[in-house]
Amino acid sequence: MSHVEKITDRILVLSDVEPIDGRVSWLTPQAKGYEPYNEHLLLSDTHALLIETGVAAHGPSLVHTLKDVLGSRTLTVFPTRIELDSIGNLARILAEIPGTMIRSANPIVPTTLVHRPDGSTPTAPFRRLEVGETLADVGFPHVRVVDPIIRTLGTAWLYDEAEDVLFSGDFFCNDMLSAADAPVIRRDGPAHIAPEGLRACVLRKFDWLGLASTGNLQKAWDALFSRISPFAIGPNKGRVQHGRELVAGVLNDYRDAIFVRETA
Repeated sequence: MSHVEKITDRILVLSDVEPIDGRVSWLTPQAKGYEPYNEHLLLSDTHALLIETGVAAHGPSLVHTLKDVLGSRTLTVFPTRIELDSIGNLARILAEIPGTMIRSANPIVPTTLVHRPDGSTPTAPFRRLEVGETLADVGFPHVRVVDPIIRTLGTAWLYDEAEDVLFSGDFFCNDMLSAADAPVIRRDGPAHIAPEGLRACVLRKFDWLGLASTGNLQKAWDALFSRISPFAIGPNKGRVQHGRELVAGVLNDYRDAIFVRETA
C-alpha cells in the first residue's frame, strides 16, 4: 500500500518513495536522498477527490490504498497536467474503481492519452473547468482552480479555501526525504534541498526561467499570494509543507530563488 499521512482531518497525502539515483531528469546531478511521489485525497462524507494519479510503477499500491480508504464515496480524479506522473494510473483507476469521474482544466481530455491493457481508450464522465471555477458539482465547492504562476503545458493548481491548502502540481517539489521512512509532511526543521541550491533545482525543470524577463511574473506571484495564505502546500513530488509560518518561509525562499534582480 501507499504510505498515508494526514495534512488535515479531511485531506490525506498518499505517497510512494523512490531512491534518488540519477534516473530522473528533473533532479539536479548532486541530489541525494529519497523522492516521494504524492497524490492528494480530499474526503467528504459522500465524495472523494484525488489530485493526480501518479506514475504507473506505483499503480498497484495506489489503487489498493484508494480502495481501503474510499468506502462508499464517489471518486473524482483531477490531474493537474497531462504528463505521466499526473495521469499514469488513470486507466487503472477507471478500470478498478467503477463510477469514477474526471475533472481537469487542461484543454486535452485526459482519457484520450491513456490506454487499457488491450490498447483501447477508457471513458469516464468528464467536464473541463476554467480558472476560478470550483469543483462543486462533484462535492467540493470550496476547492477552486488556480492559474499557476510557474508552469509548463496546460497545468492547473487547486486551492482548498476551507482548509487553506494549495495543491501545486509539479511546483514546490524540491524538498526531498533524507531517509526512505522519513515523514512526507514537513512540519518543522530545515528543507532537504540538493547541494546545487534551490534556484538550480527549480531551473532543472523550469529552465525557461533562466532566460525570461520575470518582472510581470513576479507581480503575478505577489498578487496571488496576497489573495491566498496557504496553511499547507501539497506538491506531486517532494515533501508537503505544513504550517502557516513554515509555508510563508517556503514562499519567500522560492520567491528569492526565482526572481533574481535584473540588471540593465
